[in-house]
Amino acid sequence: MQDTQDVSRPQPPPGVVTISSSYTFDETVDRLITAIDRAGLTLFSVVDHAAAARGVELQMQPEKLLIFGNPIAGTPTMLARPEIGLELPLRLLVWEDDHHKVSVSRQDTSDWMTRFGIERNVLAPLSRVAAMVDSALTPGDGPSGA
Repeated sequence: MQDTQDVSRPQPPPGVVTISSSYTFDETVDRLITAIDRAGLTLFSVVDHAAAARGVELQMQPEKLLIFGNPIAGTPTMLARPEIGLELPLRLLVWEDDHHKVSVSRQDTSDWMTRFGIERNVLAPLSRVAAMVDSALTPGDGPSGA
């Protein structure tokens, strides 16, 4: 498993988990997309924030948002509490800092049971994302087996 904190970076805001990637930015994105596919999830969209910035003549470090999910897991959750639709589909933010360190930030689903009042068994499929991300970013254990 990757380090969850880098002492040179501030703590992530509440509700966000950030982990470091030992891979390049593009490799990290590719590994996560492969992991999403292998988990039987749908990749709905990839938003390239840096490309959008370049489109208005602004510069920023590489940053892509992966938007993914599965209606089999998400629909029961939204039926139990429609407001959780603000959190779904799930998202992973891959970003690179000024020192070229790559990180992945995701929603922290661990507090959704309390925050939204949804039973643990309904949220269980959504909580598997943390393990999927950890596996994708662990050398020798990720989706490519490399």
